[in-house]
Amino acid sequence: MNSKFIKIVPVVLVVLLCLSCGGKKSSQDAAIIVNGEIITQEQISHSVMFFRMQQLRLTPESVFEGSDGELRKGASRQLIANVLMIKDIKQRGWRAEPERVDRAASRFASQFGDRETFLAQLSVMGESEESMRAGIEEELLLDSLMSLVSTLKEPVSEEEKLAHFEENKARYVSQPRARASHIVFTIDLSADSAQVWEVMARARDVQTRAKLGEDFNSLIKKYSSQPNHGDMGWFRAGELIPDLEQALFSLKKGEVSSLVPSSMGIHILKKTDEEEQRPLTYEEAAPRAAQNVEMSKRSKLVNIYIDSLIAAADVRYIDTSLIPEETPR
Repeated sequence: MNSKFIKIVPVVLVVLLCLSCGGKKSSQDAAIIVNGEIITQEQISHSVMFFRMQQLRLTPESVFEGSDGELRKGASRQLIANVLMIKDIKQRGWRAEPERVDRAASRFASQFGDRETFLAQLSVMGESEESMRAGIEEELLLDSLMSLVSTLKEPVSEEEKLAHFEENKARYVSQPRARASHIVFTIDLSADSAQVWEVMARARDVQTRAKLGEDFNSLIKKYSSQPNHGDMGWFRAGELIPDLEQALFSLKKGEVSSLVPSSMGIHILKKTDEEEQRPLTYEEAAPRAAQNVEMSKRSKLVNIYIDSLIAAADVRYIDTSLIPEETPR
């Protein structure tokens, strides 16, 4: 991970950091002081944990990227930005609608089950309902501020999309996919064992005939519990239930599977077609390219705004290891 991690500033769930780092702050706890407001080592540690959680959810393959030092610098920048953005919000005189705060607070409280458990957890965190609601209001207002400062003056142009696509062609590839037909034998779970074994025997007989080359579509019409739904269509990895997916993607084109159980019953699959991974054409990639260009431009606007706040602020690094190695541009 490089300094771009520090540069890109997502909106932090302020309520998470608030409820994770309750209690009074003193100058002895300070890692950074921003316009006289203390940011503690504990807040930075919780922010790093949040970044890790976001990575795990969005890009699991990159969850171990980046050293602790880089992550702490990125988290510090985010926390500094939060302090300064909240000050900006107050200067603008913004307030969140009470109804929105009520809804968000109710959703948060519902995660703890009953009210008694919720209040007990707040107490353990050193928080109150009032401070929780204040944190939620800040989160909602930060979202509104980010939407404002990241508003694009003009939509992404065709030239920008094409240039991005040409520079990042390796990112735009189709995922392998396969098409299948199936014969399904539904099983009544309340039936006696003799009936279940009868269905299993019939399924094994049909599977043998299919593997020997008998016309699969004819077998579907004659034996399937869903004779009008033999063609399952196209699937990419992750789009089928695991047992059926494993069976389908282990087959070669034209091959017939073993008996595959599912909640529907017993399936016999035939892979009828397949497509390997291939580069996407510009026409296919254009919608995604437009989204990526827009995200990049919005991120740049957010960072320009945050850079301006930091440049005008009094930021003192008590923990000098958190000082950015380069000033974000």
